[in-house]
Amino acid sequence: MQSLSLLRDATAETAVAASHTIVEVYATLTRLPAPFRLRPAQALEAARTISQRCTLIHIAADEVMQVLDKAAALNVQGGTTYDLLIASCAIKAGLEVLYTWNIRHYQLFGERVQRMVRTPDQA
Repeated sequence: MQSLSLLRDATAETAVAASHTIVEVYATLTRLPAPFRLRPAQALEAARTISQRCTLIHIAADEVMQVLDKAAALNVQGGTTYDLLIASCAIKAGLEVLYTWNIRHYQLFGERVQRMVRTPDQA
C-alpha cells in the first residue's frame, strides 16, 4: 500500500519515472496470475495514470552504450540491467530519492545510488 500512497501523492513536479518502466507496468499487469491479471485496457489506464502523475525521463540513444559500459564494468547481468537503467535515469533527473522494493540490486551501482535508494515504506 505504501507504493500506491506514493503514487497518489505524486505530481509531475514532485515525481519522476523512467519512461521504459511505464511499458514494464503494462507488461507486468497483463501477465499476472489470475485473479490479479488486468485486461489490457485496465493496464493501459494504470500506465497512463503513472505517466500523468510523474515526469517521464529516459536515457537518450547516445547514453545507452554508456549505461551498458557501466553494466559490463560492474558485472551487471540479466534483469538487473533494467534496474541500472532506472538508476541512470534517476541520476540524470538529479533525484535525491529513488523508491524501490528491490534495494539489493541497487546496492551494486555505487555510493551515489546507494545513498538515494529507499523502500516506499521509508517515505
